[in-house]
Amino acid sequence: MTPNDNAEYAFYMEWIMRLFRMVSYGFAAVLLLAVNTYPINGFWMIAFAIGLLGAGSASAKISQASLALLLLMALLPYPLLLSFLPPS
Repeated sequence: MTPNDNAEYAFYMEWIMRLFRMVSYGFAAVLLLAVNTYPINGFWMIAFAIGLLGAGSASAKISQASLALLLLMALLPYPLLLSFLPPS
């Protein structure tokens, strides 16, 4: 294997890992959006956007933060959140 082949291999592996991260973040977002009780419009667009953010190296932190927020939303149901708010 020549050094040029090693560089080409590293390039392809980097893009394969980005694609894997994009798909896995998008799939995790779909699962977390499916189990929460909040009235959310654009279910698939949100998951797609989180997946696209996960493909980048710097924006993956934003994607991880949004997955953490979705996890919090899944753990804290909407009716429970409404019970803490004053009646209007």
